[in-house]
Amino acid sequence: WVRNPWFRYLHVGAIAYVAAEAVLGIACPLTVWEDLLRGGVRAESFVARWVHRLLYYRAPEWVFTVAYLLWAVATLATLWLVPPRRRAA
Repeated sequence: WVRNPWFRYLHVGAIAYVAAEAVLGIACPLTVWEDLLRGGVRAESFVARWVHRLLYYRAPEWVFTVAYLLWAVATLATLWLVPPRRRAA
């Protein structure tokens, strides 16, 4: 699956989407929906909430934005370093 082009390109697209949302300051639609269902609006993202719950560590939102961007760059680097293969005919 690592060299599957469909998986790789969809993965890069998903990571780029999350990174773009973070840079533009847009909350994920699923996080907004979760907040509405819970009866309130929170300032932090879904990922920030779970990191806090799992690690008892609170970080500013920009830390997660940087993490998303670094992850997007790492994903693009692996796409370049380990390119997907075309299936043999």
